[in-house]
Amino acid sequence: MTNYDILKEYEAHQTPVPSYEKWKAAYEYEKYADNEIKNLKAQNAQLKELLKECKEWFDWYHIDTGTGKGYIESWHKKGHEIHKQLDEVLK
Repeated sequence: MTNYDILKEYEAHQTPVPSYEKWKAAYEYEKYADNEIKNLKAQNAQLKELLKECKEWFDWYHIDTGTGKGYIESWHKKGHEIHKQLDEVLK
């Protein structure tokens, strides 16, 4: 392999240096994305707290699914499903 071939191979794998404008835009976007992630984490924490309160309220009103007939039985089944979903989310 000649020096020319080695140079061509090296140049083929080099990453070009971005312009200042592209670098600045990427930097600003990264700052924006970090801020959005922080906001979403804060909102997620608030929603989890609200969900915990809802679960406590739901637990207080939840009646064993083995009782009741017809409409009440279907309501209890749905309540049991919701209860399992709440437990999954709050893990």
